[in-house]
Amino acid sequence: MVEQIIKEKDQVNNNVVKKDQKIDPVSVKKLSVQSSKNQSFKLVSPIPQPVLPKPKNNWNTSYLKPNAKFTGFQESGFSRYEVNVKLTEVNMEDSFISGFLTIYNLTDSNPTITTFFKGEIIGKHHSFITENPQWESNIRNDIQHWARFPSWRDLNINMNNDLSNNDYYNNSLSQTYIFMRWKELFLYPDATVKGIKGASFAGFYYICFNQSTGSFEGIYYHKYTDKFQQLNLSFIPDSGTRSIYQYA
Repeated sequence: MVEQIIKEKDQVNNNVVKKDQKIDPVSVKKLSVQSSKNQSFKLVSPIPQPVLPKPKNNWNTSYLKPNAKFTGFQESGFSRYEVNVKLTEVNMEDSFISGFLTIYNLTDSNPTITTFFKGEIIGKHHSFITENPQWESNIRNDIQHWARFPSWRDLNINMNNDLSNNDYYNNSLSQTYIFMRWKELFLYPDATVKGIKGASFAGFYYICFNQSTGSFEGIYYHKYTDKFQQLNLSFIPDSGTRSIYQYA
């Protein structure tokens, strides 16, 4: 009996870690596992992580950006004129775009004509119906010009009930084709010049932009000029900066 008590005492002493004894981490881990078998633990939920808002995309294309340049031509009847466009401001969130449009050899007296334009991007802020009375358009005229674009005809837009088009307007920037209106405002660099003989910028352009190729198609409208003048522009690679531009 005494011998058994001594053995049990020695066993207890062996399980006690002496002050100067090194602890084997593997042994400690085993002891912890053995001890846990007879204990119950309460599971603690992980600390909830804050849900961060998704960043807003100010644009859905790598082509529409300030200082982006495009080159192409405008056709009127049997004549074709070289055209260059340089964007100055692009704000997809506010459905706004602006830039300079330069046309060459339109008149003999002015071989180079540059105008500044502002544009409406069709979407949450602007519909396919031209609302500015100074642009002198109407729903019938809008349909005639938008319908020149096959990509617009595929949308099945109801111009007689514009509210039914809200789903498209709310998601217009995610489409392959983005539609716009460009209105030339004044000649550059002399904004005081109101007109040039043989040239007019009193009308505006119906625009279709292909986000995948970076190309513009346009139809110019003014009631006193040739109908359905066509504009075609292609992106000049490696031109442009960030998506929002502010004037100094």
